[in-house]
Amino acid sequence: MNHPPSTPEEWWSNIDAAWDGIIATFDVAISEIAQKGRGPFSYDAVALDRARAQRDHTTIQRSLQDLFWKAPDEAVIHTWPAWGVICDLLSEYEEIFDQED
Repeated sequence: MNHPPSTPEEWWSNIDAAWDGIIATFDVAISEIAQKGRGPFSYDAVALDRARAQRDHTTIQRSLQDLFWKAPDEAVIHTWPAWGVICDLLSEYEEIFDQED
């Protein structure tokens, strides 16, 4: 089980460990978001893979943030494959990466 990250290394470790689940969450979210009328939502798996390989945290964070804000505010989101990990990654993001600047 992942724990909320507190360093950039832990943030990336959580990303790497949950990557398949994160991508599966994006796939599930597309139909759920459309069904709930929460606006258009899509993602670019190739761009996300590239961002992960290049350790481009900004691109990944923006995609996760878009998913988070468009997700329906309903219990169903907690059944999405990596929703808890995504929430942890987002909740700690600014504190972790502001320390790098």
